[in-house]
Amino acid sequence: MCGRFQFSVTQCPALQSIRSRLAQQQALPCWPDDQIAPSDRAPVLLAGAMELTPALMTWGFPWPGRQPVIHARAETLLERPMFRDAAVQRRCIVPASAFYERDHARQQFRFALQDRQPLYMAAVWDKRGGMDCFCIITTEANDSVRPTHGRMPLLLPPEQLEPWLLDSAAVKALLHTKQPPLDSTRADGQLQLW
Repeated sequence: MCGRFQFSVTQCPALQSIRSRLAQQQALPCWPDDQIAPSDRAPVLLAGAMELTPALMTWGFPWPGRQPVIHARAETLLERPMFRDAAVQRRCIVPASAFYERDHARQQFRFALQDRQPLYMAAVWDKRGGMDCFCIITTEANDSVRPTHGRMPLLLPPEQLEPWLLDSAAVKALLHTKQPPLDSTRADGQLQLW
């Protein structure tokens, strides 16, 4: 589920303000308008004193001898020891222009909002192995994603960003947020004849 996502100011100009703020704070790596993969550093939004504050974190919680853990299920987030403390104390938001899924035939599809607005993926973060890292929270796929995959990132509308970051009492309800309709396009460079 969602092993890649995109942070593209070309595809989603509204993300430019996050990119600009990160560039002012630190030496922002110049990644292409392409896919962000597990173990890559990517922008996240944290609760700041007066507004949402962007930061760079590594995607995935390290797991000795295995691939990093990049997802946490919404249904068990508050129960699993790996995520429970982060869910209560360290929540973040992963802004993106799109996320990617593969179907059973391994064909890749790109999912984005229909109006080219940013996607805000709910996530938790932690400091592990000396680095700040995040896991994206997943939920059951909606009608837009279900034909391709059974899970999708938990997407939050703009009005739920601050409650997600600041209100621990609201987390349980926000884990059941209704997911918006999304546009789906083939993203693997192959022609589709039907």
